[in-house]
Formats: sequence, C-alpha cells, structure tokens
Amino acid sequence: MWHEPEEQQARAIPADQDEPDRTVEHPAEGQSATTPEAQGVSGPEAAAEASAVSSERLPGKPPGVPSAAGSPVAGEGRTQRTRPAAMEEALRRLQEVVLELREIIEDLEEAAELLDMAVEQKEEMNRELDRLNRLLNQLQRPREGQRGGGGGR
Repeated sequence: MWHEPEEQQARAIPADQDEPDRTVEHPAEGQSATTPEAQGVSGPEAAAEASAVSSERLPGKPPGVPSAAGSPVAGEGRTQRTRPAAMEEALRRLQEVVLELREIIEDLEEAAELLDMAVEQKEEMNRELDRLNRLLNQLQRPREGQRGGGGGR
C-alpha cells in the first residue's frame, strides 16, 4: 500500500475539475477541509454539498472511484436517512429487552421471597417435629419404667 507523507495527507484533496475548489487551508477542529461545515455552509445547502463531496476522487484513481476522504460515511446520504430509523428500531428493541429483564427480575425477587417463606415454614415445621418427638419420648419413658417395675411382682 502506498502512503503519502503526513504533510501531504493533511492537505485537502481538491474536487473534480468541473466542480469548484472547496478546499480550506485550515479547517475547524474535527472537520474535514472539504466538508460543508468547514466552508460555512449549513442546512439544505450542506446536504447538497455533502453529496457533491462524496463524489470527489483521489489523484491517480479513475473518475468512477470516490475517495475515502470525500465520503466520511459509506453512502452518507442513504446512511443518514436510514441510520435514525435503524437506531430507533434498535432503541425500541433495547427498551423491550430492558422491560423484559425488569419483569424477570421482579419474578425472581418474588420467587426468592417465596423460597425464603418456604425455608421459614420448613424450619418452623422442623422445630414443631422436634418438640413433638421430645413429648413422645417423655410419654414413652414412664411406660417403660412401669413395665420394668411391674414384671418383678
């Protein structure tokens, strides 16, 4: 791959011969030298300029091959129209997923509460069983004592 020196890369590439030169010596920070914003163009004029900028080409490339510098986003005009719809759809799906996850969390919290109640009931039943076993053992001891003592008569 052929690389230009940094100094040459920093300069803007002029448009085709039949288009006016839209290059700017020192564009505002974050703007390409050939963007409509760098040239002070906004609104509908900016959209027209953006589509014209995307048709720029690099020196040495055939006229049908657009330059990478001229089109910051592939298919800029189409992408700008479809991106908001795609983003809206993605946001809508994300909101649906968030709502579903919240419902799942609520269900899990409810299930956890039910499990806690079940554990408490089980512990209470175990305590009751232990108490009943102790009572049963107490009732069985005197009978054993009476049997053992009564057999010696």
